[in-house]
Amino acid sequence: RVVACMLLTHASALLRSSGLRRASATALHAKKRKAKNKEPPKRAELPKGAARPKLIVFDLDNTLWQPELYQMRGKKPKANKDIKLTAGALDALHDLAGEGWEKTQAAVASRATATDWAEKLLADFKLDHGQSIATLFSYREIYEGNKRKHLQRIREASGVAYC
Repeated sequence: RVVACMLLTHASALLRSSGLRRASATALHAKKRKAKNKEPPKRAELPKGAARPKLIVFDLDNTLWQPELYQMRGKKPKANKDIKLTAGALDALHDLAGEGWEKTQAAVASRATATDWAEKLLADFKLDHGQSIATLFSYREIYEGNKRKHLQRIREASGVAYC
């Protein structure tokens, strides 16, 4: 049976659990292998017809991007300058925007205090083909408080029962 929801504390967890991996999402040791072999790492693919999750929930700080927003200390961060998407998150988002993931919903659950910054960064980060990553997230719960409340609201709004 399909796992209804995956809460990710690290974007690489999506790649491991789904069996997907893009070249840039490999671990640091893979980069060293690449430098030695001069060949890009091979991307693992899901078996044809494999089940996909109905909902994937991402955290923001240290999952989608680094560094954490609180570390900006009053400086309004800019996408791809002050804050960068992690390789694993970028790869996972490319996968979500691609074929085969149309029935999978995505959400953000973050306790970030700088809600306006977080929303601006989501809008400003773009995938390779120019699509804003904000368009991938049907549900955004970004505010201080208990993460359980974030997840409860996402569950209610999405209609996806958690395991």
